[in-house]
Amino acid sequence: MHHKNSNKYRILFSNLLIYHQLEKKVNFKTMKVAVIGAGVAGLCAARHLSKENISFLVYEQNENIGGTWVYSDNTTEDEYGLPIHSSMYKNLRTNLPKEIMQFIGHEYHCEKSFITWTDVLTYLQSYADRYDLHKYIKFRHQVTQVSPLNNTWSLEVKNLKSGVIEKTHFDAIMVCNGSYSTPRYPAIPGMDDFQNTQMHSHQYRTNESFKNKKVVIVGSGPSGIDIAIDIASVAQEVYLSHHQKELLNSKFPENVKHKTDIALIKKDSVEFQDGSVERVDVILYCTGYIYHFPFLSNDCGITVDDNYVQPLYKHLFNINHPTMCFIGIPWKTLIFLLFELQVLSFISVIKGKTKLLSKSEMFDDLRNDIEIRKSNGEATRYYHRMGTTNMRSYIGNLTCIFKIDPLPEVIFKIYDKTTERRKESLLYYREDFYKIIDDYNFSFYNNQSVIGSDVDSNS
Repeated sequence: MHHKNSNKYRILFSNLLIYHQLEKKVNFKTMKVAVIGAGVAGLCAARHLSKENISFLVYEQNENIGGTWVYSDNTTEDEYGLPIHSSMYKNLRTNLPKEIMQFIGHEYHCEKSFITWTDVLTYLQSYADRYDLHKYIKFRHQVTQVSPLNNTWSLEVKNLKSGVIEKTHFDAIMVCNGSYSTPRYPAIPGMDDFQNTQMHSHQYRTNESFKNKKVVIVGSGPSGIDIAIDIASVAQEVYLSHHQKELLNSKFPENVKHKTDIALIKKDSVEFQDGSVERVDVILYCTGYIYHFPFLSNDCGITVDDNYVQPLYKHLFNINHPTMCFIGIPWKTLIFLLFELQVLSFISVIKGKTKLLSKSEMFDDLRNDIEIRKSNGEATRYYHRMGTTNMRSYIGNLTCIFKIDPLPEVIFKIYDKTTERRKESLLYYREDFYKIIDDYNFSFYNNQSVIGSDVDSNS
């Protein structure tokens, strides 16, 4: 869209105004940043903050790095009474190839493209070691409250080992606590009447307890599909309850049966919307997670309504207090790489390299994004969902606005090919091997033989 000259000058003036306001509030050379969480997003934030010589601390309530990639047999509470953060299950393999699931300039040291959670955790540990990040992390420190105070941020942090609560101040906050730890349950009539086992995928670890049982999987996102396949190897029947018509054409194990959404749950059975009824031993909810920020005071101005975090500019900046950002809110996207671009965007602003729009203009941008999603028929809870088209646009916006090097086109090509292959061969696409040739081209293999490539002869 082309703006009139007067509009350009108005935007330029408002940009300069908000920049000078930020400059008065924060001395970029002496500022101090708090990072909440030492998972993928937090480690990436730490690496780039240290690179820019910005003073910062990372608070991590667990005893190690890695966030959701840290496997634990425990599914309830840790020794300090805190809910177990990770939702990792033992047989998980990534649904994106490692070639597009890594930070810029730091590669994996394993051959397969679709790797295990242990490979990812090893990668994160090597990343932290390479950039000497452990020295910035306060483990077993839980951030209990964050509040804006006189153009800075007031934090209360509990040392879980000693029980001592420390009050401290920072100039900027990077919220990196992850979004895969607080289960989201659907509202289905009769849930309280079921007398057999009900659980959420957050509690799923292995398929051993499902041997010879009849199981309903509620939800057909990545976790629902993967867990259905994992359980099918030992269960008598697996009923995959969903409304994704395109999945009906995918090949599943023979004992996985497609079912419509659940209409009613009874004492030991489930009635589906098509009228069919099945007796089942377990109902497993693979219905996702909710964004959860219990440490944010109301004064932070952030709300979560129908799992939509607002008001955020570009799914990133707290519009009410733009020295606070949230890394990793978007989903169905390029994790690692998108997180890194978000980190670089925020640092670009707090370092004064890039100037944000005015508050009113950021709200206008947010309203425009909401209107587009509404017009596409999206429910509110999907407003942070990316997917191929939205992701390209979003990443393009970040790289343009915040003056970041764009991602190579080959990254998007591999993402699109993976999406295509997942639809073609749900049970076997993880046996594909990808190799990046250059910024535009890649090849991929299956069982060590070439089955296809994407090479642009004009590049």
